[in-house]
Amino acid sequence: MADNYLEKRYTEVFGSAGKARSGGLRRPALDNLLSRCGQCSGFSKDYAVHPLQVEAIAAACRSCLSCPEGNLSAAVLPGEAAVAICSPMREDEGLAIRAGMALQTMALKAAELGLGNRLEYGFDRAARQKEFGLDTPPLAIMFFGKAAGI
Repeated sequence: MADNYLEKRYTEVFGSAGKARSGGLRRPALDNLLSRCGQCSGFSKDYAVHPLQVEAIAAACRSCLSCPEGNLSAAVLPGEAAVAICSPMREDEGLAIRAGMALQTMALKAAELGLGNRLEYGFDRAARQKEFGLDTPPLAIMFFGKAAGI
């Protein structure tokens, strides 16, 4: 082309050295997030999870739960780096699948933030509801922290 558009655009994208420029916010690939979002054996006591990190995880979970049924909700637990998936209904197959999707979303968001997770389930729902002052009984609780040894 007469105006050398392609050469100018190449220089904008790759710089004069011909290498791709790095800059801006880099997000990890899904495969990397999946490899990091597994269960943690323990959390480092040297790192305190910031409340904004927990709220970002809960917000990602809430966006996953925005469905017409509205049977599930996400609640940040007071005094804990944790989010509970809550439902007033008895667990059924559909509810369990939607809860699982929400839990996976939280695990991926935690991995994106550099945090590990530990999932708690199979507990006395009424006792946990009372302990944390929740409006509805929790189905599962996911705790967050920096993985020990990292």
